[in-house]
Amino acid sequence: MKNTLIIAFALILSYSFTFAQQSSKQFPIPTDPSIKIGKLGNGITYYIKRNTQTSNTANFYLITNVGASQETEEQKGMAHFIERMAFNGTRLFPFLTMVEYLQSNGIEYGKDIYSETNMDYTKFALENVSTSRSDRLIDSSLLIIKDWSNNILLHYSQIDIQRSDIRKELINRNNGTTNLYLNRMADIGTNTYVENVNVLGTVESLDNFECEELKLFYEKWYRPELQAIVVVGDINITDIESKIKHFFTPIIKTYNPTDKKIDVIPAFKETFAKTYVDKRTSGIDFWAVSQINSNTIKTNEYYSSEVRRRYFNIINDIFSNRLEKISNSKDTPIQL
Repeated sequence: MKNTLIIAFALILSYSFTFAQQSSKQFPIPTDPSIKIGKLGNGITYYIKRNTQTSNTANFYLITNVGASQETEEQKGMAHFIERMAFNGTRLFPFLTMVEYLQSNGIEYGKDIYSETNMDYTKFALENVSTSRSDRLIDSSLLIIKDWSNNILLHYSQIDIQRSDIRKELINRNNGTTNLYLNRMADIGTNTYVENVNVLGTVESLDNFECEELKLFYEKWYRPELQAIVVVGDINITDIESKIKHFFTPIIKTYNPTDKKIDVIPAFKETFAKTYVDKRTSGIDFWAVSQINSNTIKTNEYYSSEVRRRYFNIINDIFSNRLEKISNSKDTPIQL
């Protein structure tokens, strides 16, 4: 059961096809030798790659290995809340000055500046940062990443503003599409954090958590050994590595940290398939869950080909069975 890779295929009957995969074990991914990988003494990992396909620009990312799965029932929505608060003030860029500064340098909010929270991680991005000017903008981008990693202010007044905004977002997303997703997760992750996951949280949790509780969550989980810096673009790898070491080494290492709990998605005894319907949506979700022993996966290429093979086999079986049923009916238009 520990070595089982679960692949969930979603067939949306409004003529679109998507699939997602979840794994209870990480399989080895070959490292691109052109990527510079390092780790600071405080635990922060960094990945640097030179890519000149888009000349004179670079992308900067902070990946924190924290998401909705770290929340208790009372903390639901806190990981996403902190992600949103990252743009409402940090130590070097209080209140909304960060976005103003970046946009004054041609980096657009919502397009080049964005973030996302998932069940297992939170990502912050600064993209299309010019590298043709002085080092000032590169330094500023790294300092913003550093501020996001451990210096989000979480000011009381901004928390109340964000609380109201997210509450409205949560109410607006109370629709059929969200309900279908939550029902699928409940079936796939029975008795795990996935079963009741809702990244946005609930209206009750948003209304009732104290500001100090949000700060404690941030301090508990936004720590260096759970974070990675990624820089890719038209850059000098040696220079970027030197800057990362200079800016991020002073961050204090966490001692006696709380372990990150990882629930294992239970293995299915056989292929699982179910149709999900909600009257508020025009489509139908069909999900089929298949499994692969992750010990057999040695490369990305094999994994991708196996996913595609199973994906299309399931689709083929669905349509074959459907056509057979039609052909056996009294009024069939199919002539065999």
